[in-house]
Amino acid sequence: GLATLSSQVSQQRATLEQAQATQREAAASIQRTETAFLAASEKRARLQSVKDVATAWEQVAPRLVEVLNAETQFQASIEALHRQFGEAQKAEHSQELLVARAEQELAEARSSDSRLKELISELRGHVDGPNCQLCGHDHGSTESLLAAIDQRMQHGDRIVQLSEAAAIQRAVLQTLVSQRQALADRVKQEELQLSQTQTQRSQLALQRANYEASLNSVGLSLTSETPQQIQNLNVKVYEDELNAAAVVGSAKQ
Repeated sequence: GLATLSSQVSQQRATLEQAQATQREAAASIQRTETAFLAASEKRARLQSVKDVATAWEQVAPRLVEVLNAETQFQASIEALHRQFGEAQKAEHSQELLVARAEQELAEARSSDSRLKELISELRGHVDGPNCQLCGHDHGSTESLLAAIDQRMQHGDRIVQLSEAAAIQRAVLQTLVSQRQALADRVKQEELQLSQTQTQRSQLALQRANYEASLNSVGLSLTSETPQQIQNLNVKVYEDELNAAAVVGSAKQ
C-alpha cells in the first residue's frame, strides 16, 4: 500500500512539473511573440517618421536647385561688378588728373591775366591822348582809349574758355564718381543677397543631410529610386506587423 501511494504521488508530481514546464514554455513563447510584435511596431513607427521626413524634403528639394542656381548667378554678377568697379576707379582717377590739369591751366591763365591787368591799370593812370602807349594805336579819342583799356580789364576769352573747360571736366568727374558709387551700392546689394542665398542653401543642405541620415536608419540611401523603395519597405513592414500580431493572437489562444 505504501509503495503504491508513493508511486501515485511521484506520478502526480511529474505530471504537475510537466504542466508547469508547458506553462512556462507557453509564457516564454507569448513573450517572444509580443517582443517580435513590439519590434515590428517600432519599425513601422520609425518608417513612418522617415516617410514624414521624405514628404517634407520632397516639398523643398526643388528649392535647393533654385538656390544653388541663384548662388552661382550672384557670384558671377558680383565678379562682373567688381571688374566694372575697378574700371570705374581707373576712369575716375584718369579724370581727376584731367580736372587737375584743367584747373592748373585756368589758375596759370588767371595769374597771367591778373599781372597783365595790373600793368594795364597802371597804364590807364598815364593815358594822355588817344594813342596807346604800349602799341601806339590811335583810338581816335582819349575816351575811346579808356574804354578799350576798361574792356581789356575784363576777363579775356581764354579765361572764359578755360573756365568752361574746367567746369566740363569737373562735371564729367562727378558723373564718374556717381557711377562708381552706384556700382559700389550694387555690389553691397548683390553680396547681401548672396549671403541670404548661402544661408538658405546651408539650411536646405542640413535638411537633406538629416533626410539621408533618416534613410540610413532604415537601410536606404538617397537616390532617384528612393520613393519606390520607401513604398516597398512600407508594404513589407506593414505585413510584418500584421503577421506578428497574428502570431501573438495564436500564442495566447
